[in-house]
Amino acid sequence: DGFIVLVTPKVGRPGTIDPADLSDGVDTAGMVLTTSYDAGEDWQAHKVLRPRGGRR
Repeated sequence: DGFIVLVTPKVGRPGTIDPADLSDGVDTAGMVLTTSYDAGEDWQAHKVLRPRGGRR
């Protein structure tokens, strides 16, 4: 199965998304936020998956 990589500005950069908002949005979409990692000097990447057992 595939996954989505959501790329956002790092904390303190213009356009930063509050982690709670990111988590709420992923949950509302019926997905699961699994890992976050650096994707460059100004960017952070977030791996988003469907929950095990299908959509909630």
